[in-house]
Amino acid sequence: MKLLKHFLLISFFISIGCNEVNTKTKEGTLVENNVAEKVSKTEINFGRSERVSTTPFYIYPVSNSIEETKLLKYSHIQKGSYKGHFNLIFHNIETNKNHFLLPKNENAIITTFPTNLENDNPSKNRKEGFLFFEIIKDDYNNDGNLNYDDPKKLYISNLVGNNLRCISPANLNLLSWKFIDDSKTLIELRCSLDENNDNIFELDEAKKVIIAKIDSTKVTYIEPFAKELIYNLKKERVQHVK
Repeated sequence: MKLLKHFLLISFFISIGCNEVNTKTKEGTLVENNVAEKVSKTEINFGRSERVSTTPFYIYPVSNSIEETKLLKYSHIQKGSYKGHFNLIFHNIETNKNHFLLPKNENAIITTFPTNLENDNPSKNRKEGFLFFEIIKDDYNNDGNLNYDDPKKLYISNLVGNNLRCISPANLNLLSWKFIDDSKTLIELRCSLDENNDNIFELDEAKKVIIAKIDSTKVTYIEPFAKELIYNLKKERVQHVK
């Protein structure tokens, strides 16, 4: 009798184990099928390449149809400005090897990257030995979607896309930037603020000017217009408004 009970108990646990394995197998198959279906519907697009002068590297912007459609759908502030790239490939034509600007598993929108790098008349926004990028990486409003409602920031790398680092301060949205000294170590950043704390950078919200001082290892910031100066300007203008 005891043997029969042991046999039934063992059979019961074996049955549960088999059911769990079958369930997990079915779930795994469904996930794989779902991924395979999404892969088949996704188009990877390689944009026009840009050669990095004095190097054997060409930059290829990479985008895909699904993310471009999502950007169009979810971008509320800059409607229509949805073109972006999720990464840049640096291709070495001498070794036929590639590497990415960003980690392959990182979610980002590269809105601007260097162009016309072989032009004999360098842009005022170039610095010898470096490349500059405008990138959206932070889901600022925590809505689960990375798009143009989130802040854009300025990044810098070396000529072959390594040692990428952020130049912009946190919690500001980059509007424009330029060098303001001959040695090109001072960058003027014009940014917008989330002034009403609604997690959206509205076009009519306050603008802020920050001076970023860059060297080989760090970035420091200077605010040319103190809070007291801004307050007094506001106060004077309010008094003039009838």
